[in-house]
Amino acid sequence: MPKRITSASVWLSLSLLPVGLILLSHSKTALILVVVLVAVRIIGPLIVRARREQLPFILCSVFGGVLMAGFAATAGRDMILSALGRDTTLTGRTEHWAILATFALHHLWLGYGYQAFWTNQGDGLSAMTAIGAGMTGSDSGYMDILLQFGIVGIGMMVIVLLVSARDFLKLLRRPSVPFLAFWYAGLILMVYVGSITEGLFPGAGGVSTFVFVVASAALRTLSEQGRLAGSLGPRL
Repeated sequence: MPKRITSASVWLSLSLLPVGLILLSHSKTALILVVVLVAVRIIGPLIVRARREQLPFILCSVFGGVLMAGFAATAGRDMILSALGRDTTLTGRTEHWAILATFALHHLWLGYGYQAFWTNQGDGLSAMTAIGAGMTGSDSGYMDILLQFGIVGIGMMVIVLLVSARDFLKLLRRPSVPFLAFWYAGLILMVYVGSITEGLFPGAGGVSTFVFVVASAALRTLSEQGRLAGSLGPRL
């Protein structure tokens, strides 16, 4: 019993320490992403353990909860943003995105090229002049992808998300789902949600790139292992 208590205490400390560091950093975006990650980890196993006839009710409840949360966030946007230390422009981000969108339209399909926009010449210089500040990114992964790779780049990121969703759904069909699969799925979803106001999509190095690639590759590996086990099962 003491050994079990010690082990539980260690895991609890390891779980709470990152959350404590995030709270001390006063990063609201990071806190929201932690909520997304934990929600996937908690709701996922509930869906797996539920009986087949219960799944429609659970999925409808989750979907309805998301819609209600979205409606509440829209209705009380000013109050919520104020509580998060933001204004309706997300600290000027939306104004910058409106300016950058006009430049993205100039090279809509293929963009300006990898890291070819934020330079001290051409459209990049014009954008920084209009914004009134030197910048190396737009504070939005989606806008950065659009500027660098255009609609083609956005489409590629959508494909990656759909492939990861397919791998995760394959795992959900198995009798038992590895707990790591929920963490991987949560990390991938966290990157896509966080990229709305941060540049979290894969780029040249960085922790977010490493985490995203490892989570995507590991989710595919787990999915393939399940498929191979299923195909070999009847023969053994």
